[in-house]
Amino acid sequence: MSNAPENPRDENAMPSALPESMPVARSVDESLVQRLPISKMVIWGFIVSLISLVVFGALGVLGVVLTRQGLRAIKAGSARGRGLAIAAIVMGIVGFAFYAFNFIVTRLM
Repeated sequence: MSNAPENPRDENAMPSALPESMPVARSVDESLVQRLPISKMVIWGFIVSLISLVVFGALGVLGVVLTRQGLRAIKAGSARGRGLAIAAIVMGIVGFAFYAFNFIVTRLM
C-alpha cells in the first residue's frame, strides 16, 4: 500500500468554484473596527428619566420621548445603546406612574 492520498487534490485546498452569493470570511483586526457611538438622545433620555425617579416624576414623559427618538436612530443602525434605551424607558414610565399615583392620592384626600 502506498501512502499517497486517494484524492490527488490537496485536502486543505478551497474549492475552485464558489457560488457568487457565498460570503468569504476575512480576517479583521478588531482594534481597527470602529464602534458606533451611543445615541446622545438615549443618554439624555436616561438622565431625564433618572431625574424623574428622584426629583419630579412628570419629567418621566420627557425622558421616554427623548429615548424613543434615540431608539429610532439605533434601529436605523446609526447608533448603539439599546440596553440603555430600554432602561431609560422603564425608569421614565416608573417615575411618571409614581408621580401620577401620588398626585391622584393626594387630591382625593
